Amino acid sequence: MPVEERATLLTQVAGLSDEDAQDLELMLEMIPSIEVDIKCETEGEEGIQEGDVVTMYAWVSLHRRNGLTAALPHAPSFPFHKEENLLLLLADAASNEVWLSQKVSFTDETTAVTAASKAIQETQEALGCKLQGNRNCS
Repeated sequence: MPVEERATLLTQVAGLSDEDAQDLELMLEMIPSIEVDIKCETEGEEGIQEGDVVTMYAWVSLHRRNGLTAALPHAPSFPFHKEENLLLLLADAASNEVWLSQKVSFTDETTAVTAASKAIQETQEALGCKLQGNRNCS
């Protein structure tokens, strides 16, 4: 929705003042848009078949309309420095099973990538035997 149309809607329909509508627009610019690209492949083979060991590569990109890569959360009741964190979930929607949950921070990209990679590897090792028989996720 264009900014002008949203401002009109917020002031006329929602009854916000112009100042409140501008504050809301600034807040909306802080909300990230996240893109996830996933690639699954088997080493030395073109296709994936049942029983194959599958390697999954995931790239997570975070974009904000205001161009910032990180933002500090508004947490007035929390007296210490707090970084923005996201929860990365790897799940099977059909069976309602969560295979991996990992807190990720984009403030330090190298640490975030390392932590997510390590968590995925540990989870795959722990669940590999259980899931290998009926899913290609190990």
